[in-house]
Amino acid sequence: MTRAATTALALETQRRAVLFPADRDANGLVLAHVIGALLMVTLATAVTWERFNFWSVPEARGVVALSVAAYGLAAVATARLTSLPRSGPLAAILIGTTASFVVVLAGLALFRLPYSRLYLACAWILATVCHAAAYGVQPHLYPRFAVVPGKLTDRLCRLPGASWVPLQQADDSDVDAVVLDPVTAASSEWMASLTEWKLNGVKLIDGRAVYELFTGRVPVEVGPLLNVDLGNARTFYPAFRRIAEMTALLCMMPILVPLGLLVAVAIRLDSRGPVFFWQERMGYGGRPFRMCKFRTMGIDSELSGPKFATIRDGRVTRLGKFLRQSRLDELPQLWNVLLGDMSVIGPRPEQFAFARKFQEEIPAYGFRHLVKPGITGWAQVNQGYAANSEETRTKLEYDLYYVKNLSPWLDASVVLKTLRTVATGFGSR
Repeated sequence: MTRAATTALALETQRRAVLFPADRDANGLVLAHVIGALLMVTLATAVTWERFNFWSVPEARGVVALSVAAYGLAAVATARLTSLPRSGPLAAILIGTTASFVVVLAGLALFRLPYSRLYLACAWILATVCHAAAYGVQPHLYPRFAVVPGKLTDRLCRLPGASWVPLQQADDSDVDAVVLDPVTAASSEWMASLTEWKLNGVKLIDGRAVYELFTGRVPVEVGPLLNVDLGNARTFYPAFRRIAEMTALLCMMPILVPLGLLVAVAIRLDSRGPVFFWQERMGYGGRPFRMCKFRTMGIDSELSGPKFATIRDGRVTRLGKFLRQSRLDELPQLWNVLLGDMSVIGPRPEQFAFARKFQEEIPAYGFRHLVKPGITGWAQVNQGYAANSEETRTKLEYDLYYVKNLSPWLDASVVLKTLRTVATGFGSR
C-alpha cells in the first residue's frame, strides 16, 4: 500500500470515529426504524383497504413487501446523506424517501405488477414522517475535543458543532478525544504527552479529518495533501455517472431544447450581440477547452481583458441578471457535458488565465483538475462565487474535498443544495 493510500485510510478511519462515536444509540435508531416500518405498513393498509391485517389482502402482499424495502433503502440513503458535512437532515430525509419510492414505483411499472397508488402515496408520506421522527428522537450530543495548539486547531476552535478545549498542558480529562495539529504534534514538546495518552487509551484524531468533517473542506496549508488523489476517480463510479448523465440528458432533450430556444430569443430581443458566449477554461488534467454559456453581459464586457464579476456588475444586461440568478445561463454547458469536456457535477472550470495565476499562488490548485469540471459542484453550492485569491483558496478547499470524496452520496447532496441555490439565487453575481 502506498504512503498516500495509507494516509487516506488513516484519515477515513479517524473521520468515522468522530462521525460515529460510541455514545450514539445505534440500537435505538434501528428500533425506531422497525417501529416506523410497522406503522407505515399498518396505517397505509388501513387507509387503502380498510383493514390492518394486510396479509389477508392478496393484492397487497407484493406492494407491501416492496414498500418495506423502500423504507429500508430510504434509511440507508438518509444515513449516508446526513453523515456528509453541511447537510440538512430534513432535505436528506425527503429526498431519500422520495427517491426510494420512485425506484419501487418504476420497478412495479416496468414489470407490470399490480399495485395501489393510494397505498404507495400513504406509505411514502408515512415513511417520510417516521424517518423524521426517528432522526428527531436520537440524541445529538456535541462532542468535546481537547486540541493540541497549532495553526489548524486554532481554526477548528472557531467552528460550531463541538466543544473545543485548548490544551495548554498535558490534560486529557473529560474529553471524547484529543485533536492533533499534524505539525505541532510532531514537536518534542508534545510527543511525550501524546505517547502517554495513546498508552492510556485516549483517542487521538488527526485535525485534518476533524476539519473535513465539520467544514466539508480539505485544508490546503496544513500538512501534505497526499490523501487527495485519484483513488475514488479510478473506481467504476465516474464511468457509471457518465452513462447516467448521457441518458438523463437525452431523455430531457424535449424539455431542454424548447427552453433553450426561448432563452435565446429573449437574449436577442433584450440586447444586441450574439446569443452564446464562448470562453477558454481549464478542464480535466489542466487541459483547455471552450465552454459555452448564454450571453449575460454586453458585447464589450471584456475589451480590457478578463476580470471577475462583481455584485451589481454594470456589464450584466437586464435579462442577464435574471439568467444568472436562475442559472439558466448555464444551460448551453450541457453541450460541453455531451462532448465530454465537463460533467454535470464537479469543480467549476476557471478561466484559463486566472487558473494559471492561481496555480502560481496556490501550489495545491492543480489537484482540482483530477476530475472533470462541472456545471454545479460542492464549492458552488456551499460558497458561491469566488472573486479574489482568498475566496478562491476557500473554494479550492471545497473542491479538494469533492475530489477526495467523490461518491454518489456526495453528488446527491450537491443536487439537493443546487435546488436550493436555483430557488434562492445563492452565490450569483
